[in-house]
Amino acid sequence: MKAPDLEDDEEKGSEPRWSEAALEFVYNWQELQKFIDRDPVLQILRPRQIGTPKGPVAAPTASENKLDLVKGLLSLLKETGLVASPFDADELFDLDMEVIQSSAEGLFGKLKSLVGE
Repeated sequence: MKAPDLEDDEEKGSEPRWSEAALEFVYNWQELQKFIDRDPVLQILRPRQIGTPKGPVAAPTASENKLDLVKGLLSLLKETGLVASPFDADELFDLDMEVIQSSAEGLFGKLKSLVGE
């Protein structure tokens, strides 16, 4: 990704064109993408962006029920302009509750950095 309005013939060491906010957004978006690629729950859900990232985002609630955890995770995605791709629910519910809870907490941390709390 190159700085906005940076022409190929412009000297790269000249005045920076990236605002701090733009750099922060790109960095946080990249960190979110890395997390999505590595997280076992999100590998199953394969979320994709359906709109511009929006916020603020609410922290996921803890639960003793896998279904509630998954619903909360899907809600967290939707809240920020992401949607799960078609997925195998059996594969998702075969995961330990702790893995699903950890995924929701990790996703919240990444989204909070991106869109606010």
